[in-house]
Amino acid sequence: MNELITLLEAPYNLVYGVLGAISVGIWLMSAIGLFSHSAIEGFFPHPHLDIDVDIDVDFDADGGSNFSLGDSFLTFLSVGQVPISIILTILFFIQAIIGVWMNQFAINQLELSLSWQLWTMFFVNFGISFFVAVFIAGFLLKPIKPFFRDYGIVRTANSLIGKVAIVSSSEVTDKFGTAIFKLDGGDIVDISIRVAEKGSVFLKKQEVVIVDFDKEKNLYFVMLN
Repeated sequence: MNELITLLEAPYNLVYGVLGAISVGIWLMSAIGLFSHSAIEGFFPHPHLDIDVDIDVDFDADGGSNFSLGDSFLTFLSVGQVPISIILTILFFIQAIIGVWMNQFAINQLELSLSWQLWTMFFVNFGISFFVAVFIAGFLLKPIKPFFRDYGIVRTANSLIGKVAIVSSSEVTDKFGTAIFKLDGGDIVDISIRVAEKGSVFLKKQEVVIVDFDKEKNLYFVMLN
């Protein structure tokens, strides 16, 4: 245990120690019922309210379409289908493990000792560990999605019909889309949405009306408000 603490206290490993501690701490608080998912999510900025991760790439495949790498990234990480607190903590924890391992591997194999070498290693490994962690987390999250079929307010999904949500992805098509919906208690949840009329495309921050719900796929169908 002392060796682990000493390892994580190294300046180039400290950020990974913090990420790992945050993840484990939130899992423990959730396990003992100290916080609900919505309360835990208060520790993090809402991904669609505060952070714009959309990276749009236009292509002309069938008369002109718009493909968003940001949307694909969110879909791969099951945003809108698994609570964001779980997504982030799994991502943080995996990156912490990979980052520490990569740092120690680089130090031992390359015999790094100078300050500039260690910090160069840190920045390079941080980027690599993040992308590797995203890849692993994406696959780990897929099998747990069924456990969150009731995430948000799926149990009362029919009561959402006729309610207004705000598009949070760069666009909404019949293949992809997410929106944020404010619950009566003030909590904000992500929901996965699709256009009700094929061929329609809605854009980020537009208000949409929920008109139908697919319980099997946990998808809401919407029309422009």
